[in-house]
Amino acid sequence: MCSLWRSLKVPGQFRSGIFVFRFLFPAVWLISVGVPVFAQCPPPTAGLPSAQLLSVIDGDTLLLRDRRKIRLLDINTPELGRDGRSDERWAQAAKQAVADFLGKENRLILDIYGKDRYNRHLAEVYREDGQMLSEHLLQAGLGWRILVPPLPHSRGSSDKLCLYQAEEQARRQKRGLWSHTILNSKVATSANQGFTLMRGRVEQVATSQHSTWIDLEGDVVLHISHRDLHWFSAQDVSQWRGQTVEVRGWLRSRKPPRSGLASLRMDLRHPAMIELLGKQLDK
Repeated sequence: MCSLWRSLKVPGQFRSGIFVFRFLFPAVWLISVGVPVFAQCPPPTAGLPSAQLLSVIDGDTLLLRDRRKIRLLDINTPELGRDGRSDERWAQAAKQAVADFLGKENRLILDIYGKDRYNRHLAEVYREDGQMLSEHLLQAGLGWRILVPPLPHSRGSSDKLCLYQAEEQARRQKRGLWSHTILNSKVATSANQGFTLMRGRVEQVATSQHSTWIDLEGDVVLHISHRDLHWFSAQDVSQWRGQTVEVRGWLRSRKPPRSGLASLRMDLRHPAMIELLGKQLDK
């Protein structure tokens, strides 16, 4: 599928979840030959700290020689197996791609924006030659773009056009994880828990005191907390009913399950987690 960035809208309440929107950007295209032209993500500004890599934990997490852990911003990669679970497909490939890209001797340039709840430093990571790690992974089809508030104020919108372009390139060419069929909400089950790219038709939008709920076909509900609604201020969520959407985020089972409500939930924190595809049937 050629997935150009489409305009977004935001729906209401029914079940809780995470959305994935694609914004309309003025991407540069060679229309005559149908080949996208991608400008590299700009190299880091002067004066940023550097560090030595100790090891690659997984596709989006690094360990530095000073024992700090780094979590890449703007990207999520397939998970390595833990606690008896097997690796997700492409997880080992993503880890190896990071190791190959960074090498053992290269120092890293870090643009750090605070910490996450696991005490990992959230950062954009560059090689000394200015090439960006997240862009490399997205171009290879070994990760998904993702934005989760709170966003560092110093980064502005945090939406790097180059990352959208890098993912679009991999998607058009069906590289890596884009070679697989996108999950339809009608067949989603608890086995699909974890980070998920999914499509479904909105059946109902509802609002409660603290949340907006978007009910998809099947057993899935999307949830927008009202503390995050300001991110969706340009959207009219109430008009989403009947629309087919593509969302990306962490799909979870609702605990405890509630009679008559969807058992799977995805929390939408930012419009970059949802794309409106129009009133069309999922393929």
